[in-house]
Amino acid sequence: MPSPITGPFAPSVVRLGVPLLDWQLWCLGRDIHAPGGNLLGRAGFVRHRPEILGTGTAAYVRDLGRGQRLIAWGFGIFFGDDTEGGVLLRRHGFLPRLAPFADVPMPTWLPEQVAPVRSPRDGAAWQRARRLVAGIAAAMAAHERFVLEAAGPEHRRQCAAERPRHVRRALSVSPLETAEAWDALAVALRDDVPLSPSALSSAA
Repeated sequence: MPSPITGPFAPSVVRLGVPLLDWQLWCLGRDIHAPGGNLLGRAGFVRHRPEILGTGTAAYVRDLGRGQRLIAWGFGIFFGDDTEGGVLLRRHGFLPRLAPFADVPMPTWLPEQVAPVRSPRDGAAWQRARRLVAGIAAAMAAHERFVLEAAGPEHRRQCAAERPRHVRRALSVSPLETAEAWDALAVALRDDVPLSPSALSSAA
């Protein structure tokens, strides 16, 4: 039976996933203000402001094609697939909340508005959660490669420099290896295995 702490994920996946998700959401926020222009807009994200300004966080929605979409807020990420439904990952903690829907109507600006969602409760649901969170990992890896190509490595170095030092230390990989970290997580999730010790050999 899956651990109630780590859910369907191996502990090594959770240890990397928790700080990596927090770092990624920080980076997405900094991508809006990149020196060369809004990288989220250039990557295909569409912004939806809160209906009541000052009461929540803007949503950034990207159509990934193939019936899939990604929605990012300051509080977390939602990934939807027209066949599988959706999953919400909150910013702090790497615990999946499955949704029976594959899209979130806009405007949505608070986590409680992404509902109903629930923890997986049987083996089939845990399998579905792994596939959907692997979709988040694949999408974030692709975004990081786009950012490095569009803005160069200095942008991600600056994102890291602007974070408090104690927060920076929580992430065990180089800011320039974020795509590779997401790749490793995607493989571990899809195959339901721990992270290989060599998977992140470039860890900082």
